[in-house]
Amino acid sequence: EETKTATRKVTGATSVYEATFTLALVDEDKPIEISAQAYDAVNDQYSEPAYDYITIDANDTPVGTVTVDEATTVFEEGTNFTVKVELADADGDTAFGTVTYNGEDYGPLNDGDTVELTAVLGATEVSFVFTDAYEPDPKSGSAATEITVLEDAVKGAIEAATVSEVATAGGTIDVTWKATDDDPVLVKVVFDSPDVTLEEATSSSLEDSVTVSVPGTLTVDTTVTVTIELYLAEGALLDSTSAAVAVVGNDEPEVYVTPTTFEATENTVISFTVKATDTIGGLATLTLISDTVDFAATEMAFDGDETITGTLTSFEGAVSTPLSITVKVEDVYGIYSEETLTGTILDYNAVPSVTVSSETVHVAEGGVVSFTVNATDSDGLGSIEWELLDASDTVVDSGVLDATVTQTATFTAPSVGEVTNYTFKVTVTDAKTGHPVSSTAEATVVVHNKPDIEIVSLSPATAVAEDDRVTVVVRVTDDTTVTAVDVSLVDSEGGEGAVDSSDTTGLNSSDTVVATFVIKAPVSAKPDDLAATITVVATGAAETEVGALSSTYEEPYTILNAAVPVIEINSIDVYEDYTLRVSNTNLLPHSVSYNYKARFNLNIQSIPPGAGQLELVLLDTTGETPVATIDLDLVESDGSYYADWTIPASDGAYTLKIQKADDPDVFDEFAGLVIVYDVDEAATVVDYAFTPYATTSDSTTTIYGTDTLFTATITGVFKDPVFTIGSVDLSDGTITVVGTDGTHPESKVGEYYVATVTFERLIDTTAIDADEGLYTALLKLPFDKPVLSGSGLVTTYVSTSETVLVDNKAPELDVTGLTNHQTSATLTFTLNDLGIKELAYSVADSDGDATVVTVSSPTPTMLVATPVNLAGWTGGDAWYATVTLIATDAAGHVTTLVDTSFTLDTKLATIVDFSDYFDAHEITVNIADDLSGIDEATVIIAGGTATPTLSSDKKSVTIEVSTDTELTITVKATDTRGNFDSITTIVATFDTVAPVVSIEPFVGIRGSSNDLATITVSELTVDTFGTVTIALSGYAT
Repeated sequence: EETKTATRKVTGATSVYEATFTLALVDEDKPIEISAQAYDAVNDQYSEPAYDYITIDANDTPVGTVTVDEATTVFEEGTNFTVKVELADADGDTAFGTVTYNGEDYGPLNDGDTVELTAVLGATEVSFVFTDAYEPDPKSGSAATEITVLEDAVKGAIEAATVSEVATAGGTIDVTWKATDDDPVLVKVVFDSPDVTLEEATSSSLEDSVTVSVPGTLTVDTTVTVTIELYLAEGALLDSTSAAVAVVGNDEPEVYVTPTTFEATENTVISFTVKATDTIGGLATLTLISDTVDFAATEMAFDGDETITGTLTSFEGAVSTPLSITVKVEDVYGIYSEETLTGTILDYNAVPSVTVSSETVHVAEGGVVSFTVNATDSDGLGSIEWELLDASDTVVDSGVLDATVTQTATFTAPSVGEVTNYTFKVTVTDAKTGHPVSSTAEATVVVHNKPDIEIVSLSPATAVAEDDRVTVVVRVTDDTTVTAVDVSLVDSEGGEGAVDSSDTTGLNSSDTVVATFVIKAPVSAKPDDLAATITVVATGAAETEVGALSSTYEEPYTILNAAVPVIEINSIDVYEDYTLRVSNTNLLPHSVSYNYKARFNLNIQSIPPGAGQLELVLLDTTGETPVATIDLDLVESDGSYYADWTIPASDGAYTLKIQKADDPDVFDEFAGLVIVYDVDEAATVVDYAFTPYATTSDSTTTIYGTDTLFTATITGVFKDPVFTIGSVDLSDGTITVVGTDGTHPESKVGEYYVATVTFERLIDTTAIDADEGLYTALLKLPFDKPVLSGSGLVTTYVSTSETVLVDNKAPELDVTGLTNHQTSATLTFTLNDLGIKELAYSVADSDGDATVVTVSSPTPTMLVATPVNLAGWTGGDAWYATVTLIATDAAGHVTTLVDTSFTLDTKLATIVDFSDYFDAHEITVNIADDLSGIDEATVIIAGGTATPTLSSDKKSVTIEVSTDTELTITVKATDTRGNFDSITTIVATFDTVAPVVSIEPFVGIRGSSNDLATITVSELTVDTFGTVTIALSGYAT
């Protein structure tokens, strides 16, 4: 019973460990204790021991029984019987055993097995011995049962038996038998069939008979097996015999229906005859099933012949509905047959009743007609629609009314040229669902025509000046005598013209009258043209049905206000022999020749066509003095106007103006337009007010040498090819440069030069004494401009400006430092100048060897790539270099700078490696650099969080964590020159907490090598090694 222990090594973060113990064998249940304790090798701490208790469960004996598997335990000698064994084991072990009877063994047997035995006179006990399969300590048990064995002097047997050979459904099966035995007996008669169930019969007589009834509901032919069994009264089977009986099934009744189909109107009576026969049992009832026929009775007693009557139902639905009647005939046993009658129930639907209020209505064309419609139907009203039909039954109007008993149909009579008859037709449809019917009613509509009005002529046709007269001629026709014609003129402001005269010959005597009215237009206070309306009203003689009818006709018209005349030139087209040559809609100057024609396209308002002559006035180039006046012929084309002018065969330059001959204030002109033409050459059109302009070709000019190039471009019209360039001044007046004459190329048109001239000049700027900086220079360009109308030149100035850069100082250059680490070196400097051209530098080692490098676009920081490859430097921890810089600006000034105070440092920083495991939350890593000194230290943490701190002397880094954890740590130190070193990345464990152990045991363990318990060690988040010890107190090895 001494304590046994086992120790397991912790090799990682796994928290479940095993130890196997073999328990001792016990005769009764024994309690034992389990304990476990863990050791953390990182922080040298033990966990608190964990305890639990379990019981070694001793092996239990299985339980077994043996029983006779028969209805009795009394048997005659020599008969067979069956016994059954049952086994159970509380521990779940497998159990088995052996049955012994009359000195013979039967086995092995398992739970639920059976054995057939033969009864022997004097052998009354059946015994059963069993055991479980538990090793090494199996347990055994036993059980027994008793039987009674009778001596058999007379052997029991069935000597004779009779069974009916054939039976029918609803009939019987008769069975008789005769048996012998000297003991009390029991006879069983058993009936077996797949189609019918018959109750078993019993008797205690050796000679007897039984009769069983076959159900009349059996509808199939089948076979019944009849078995006669002879038993001892106590239950043992002695003998048996069997016979087969053929059973005839019950047939369905045969049903005949006459007729089998119908077609009749709803609510009518139909009749049919049903006859039927039945072979077994006889007929019982007749049942009628239908949704479309009403019967006095749907179920009745039935003897095989019956005449049936029924009434067809009424319905709402389709034009007809299917008729279906099922006739069911059933016999006394409930066996039945069905026949179905089919057909159609026809619908009956009366048409609606409909009337209109009048048979005939007289109305004038355009008048309103109303009819009252009355409609009824027993099925309700579905819709009411009306139509107006002409003599050819073409629909000219139609409408839909509400489906109610009384409605009014209203419409407007159509326009007609004579008295015309129309038919008003209304159609009413009932609300019968699915198959509605309709009926119609009609009335006559007589439409009378009004007089027809036609305006024969208007003079003027579309417009008349205010206070002027318009003549209106109208024609009126009617199928009766024309009795009245009136004409009026009213403007949009309500002003009405006065009728000066009228001629209405034929009134009251003819059906056609041509009337003439002269009306004076009203005068408006507004200075605008006004819209107006000419209205004609005509009346015919009275008619019997409708009286006198009148018509009205309106014609739109315009009354012109004469106070605002307008002439506008829209464009000028130039023609050669009246063929389109130039079209100018923007009214710019033209180039024409004397044999051309100019067409002026005009917009003319408020001047009646032909009322006055138009004139073309030629003015001199000042646009003020008339040179000539020419009459123009005005031509109208599609509502617009134009006039042509043949250009004269003489030189000249003119401004054009078009005006009304009798009213010079009504005109339009092209201000500033000059046409220059020549009899020998093509003409040139110019703007006499055109001003030359100048531009410079460069945006910036730098003054740094003896000569500076200035450039300018001038565009203009000149009469002489020579012009003079003036001065170039800086805006502050410190620079004055006098230029010389310039010329332009020969580009003459007529006697004028229209040219673009380029001016270039080198100017000496050596004597300029100005501060460095940007200036704006004004380029003044005076030249002689010709006067086109007359002779002589006028001096005109054009000017432009450009930016001037003055640079007269050498670059300012200063080196600020040379830094490096083990892979590269960087030179930094400052450089100031208005226009740096290039920077050259060289780096010489201690032997004086140097290589010059030129940088076209220098920056304040450059990478020194020569003369040594620093990445492969092996000459020691330090290297001393001489650096030379040469800067040149755009003006040619040079600055040279030599500096020898730089040292290259290629020595790496030093880091002291540190352990992987820590039992505190803070560690220190030492770093050093004895040449340039440590500049910074970097700590890279992966997998968690930590706080690194660099010491004030930059010789160590402290890493602090808040809880136990496992981190991936990299430490990198960099000196002041950028040389760096880093430790190999390590996985560091911070562990300050002791482990914890718990036990989860199984319950009731018998002595064996089964698992005892699960031992769990927790608080191992960062532990990577240690041990766990497990102990059992007694009864284990």
